[in-house]
Amino acid sequence: MTAAWAGQYQEAVSAGEGWLNSLRPGDHVFLGSACGEPAELIAQLLAGVQSGAVRELTAYQMMRGGDRRLVSAAGPDLQLVGLTYHPDLGEAVERGFASFLPISIYEIARSIDEGRLKFDVALVQTSPPDPDGNMSLGVSVDFAAQAVRQSRLVVAQVNARSPRTLGDCFIHASEIDAAIEVSTELVEFGVEPADDQGRRIAEHVLELVPDRSTIEMGVGAVMTAILEGLADRAELGLHTGLIIEPMVALIEAGVITNQWKGVDQGVSVANQCRGSRRLYDFLDDNPAVSMRPARYTHDPRVLGSLRNFRAINSAIEVDLLGQVNSEFVGGRRISSSGGLADFVRAGQNVDGARSIIALRSTTRSGEQSRIVPRLLDGVTVTADLADVVVTENGIADLRGLPADRRARALIEIADVRFRDQLQGAVKTRGEASV
Repeated sequence: MTAAWAGQYQEAVSAGEGWLNSLRPGDHVFLGSACGEPAELIAQLLAGVQSGAVRELTAYQMMRGGDRRLVSAAGPDLQLVGLTYHPDLGEAVERGFASFLPISIYEIARSIDEGRLKFDVALVQTSPPDPDGNMSLGVSVDFAAQAVRQSRLVVAQVNARSPRTLGDCFIHASEIDAAIEVSTELVEFGVEPADDQGRRIAEHVLELVPDRSTIEMGVGAVMTAILEGLADRAELGLHTGLIIEPMVALIEAGVITNQWKGVDQGVSVANQCRGSRRLYDFLDDNPAVSMRPARYTHDPRVLGSLRNFRAINSAIEVDLLGQVNSEFVGGRRISSSGGLADFVRAGQNVDGARSIIALRSTTRSGEQSRIVPRLLDGVTVTADLADVVVTENGIADLRGLPADRRARALIEIADVRFRDQLQGAVKTRGEASV
C-alpha cells in the first residue's frame, strides 16, 4: 500500500488487538446486523463482558445474525436495544435486560440524524479497502454509516468474503480506529418456498402490478409466490428494504430493468441483503444494485418520486376497518413495525401508488380467521392508511369506502367458514364500531 490512507489503515489493524480497552462504562454500541453482522467482533465483545473487562454497555442492533448469543449474554453489563423487534429479544426483555424501538425504519434514521439516538461505538463489517481506501458496508448498510460518523470509536471487521456492494454504502479507511482482518463466510438465510395457497394469493396481487411498476416487497412464502409470478411482467423497478434471491432471478431475466422508476434509473435499490453465497457473489461489484442507507430507502420524499409504486407486504391479521397487525400473534409480540409503515404511507398517499397487504385468509391450521372483527393486540397500520387487502379469495379495494362497505369487502375475501361470524360481529356492535 502506497496511498496516503494506507498508514492509517495499518495503524487501525495494529489497534485491532486491543480495541476492547477503548470501551467505557455506559457506552452505547451500534452493531452491524443480519448477514452483515461482525461476528468475530461480537465474540470478542462477549468475551470481554464474561471476563468482567467490559462493563455497563448498551448494544443496539436491527436484526440478529446467525445465533442467539447476544440475547443469552444480556445482563447488567450488556443491555440490548433492538432497533427492530425479533422474537428472540423477548427473552431478554422479560429478564429486564432489553428493550426495542417501537418506531419505523425512517424514524430511526431521523432520530440518529437529529441526535436523539446516539452511539459512542460502532462495530461494523466491511469489505477490504479498495485502491482509494473505500470500504463497502456490504450486505448490511441500514444505519451503519450514520453510526460510524457519529461514534467516538469505530471498529471494522474487514472480511475478505464480504461482497463489495456499490452505492452510497462506503466508509473510508481513515474513518476507522481499529480493525481486524478475517476471511469468513457470511451468515446465510434460505427463502421460504411458495405453496399453492400463496400462488392463489399471488394471482390476485399480480392483477394490481402492471408493467413498469416499481415494487417494494416483504418476505415469506406469499411474497416468494408473488416474486415468482412477476416473471411475466416487463420493465419493473425495484426499490425495497431487503433484497432476497428471487429478486436476483428477475434482474438476471431482464424483468427488473429499473428504467421507468423516475429516480435511480437503471439500478435496484435496497439497504439490506439476505440470502446465500450466490446472492452475495451476484452483488459483488455489481453496478445493477445500489445499496443505500435506510435514511434514503425509506425516505418519504424518495418514495414519493417513484413511478407506479407498489408496496407489497404481508401481515398477521386485518380487521374490518382495514387496520393491519403485523406485530402480535395471540397477544405475543413477534415483530415491530419496521419499514412497513413507511412503505404503506407511500403506497397510499402518492399519486399512482398502491399499498397491497397480501395474507392468507386463515392461520396455517385453518382454525382461525386472519380477517377479524377488531384488532385486540396492536395496530401497525391505521384505518386511514388502508388501501388494498388480498387473500386467496380475492381483492378488497378499501380506498374511499365507508366503514360498512369496507367491512363487506373484507368479509367477501375471508374464508367462507368465518363469514357469518364476521357478519354477526358487524351486526352485534353496529356500524359505528365495525
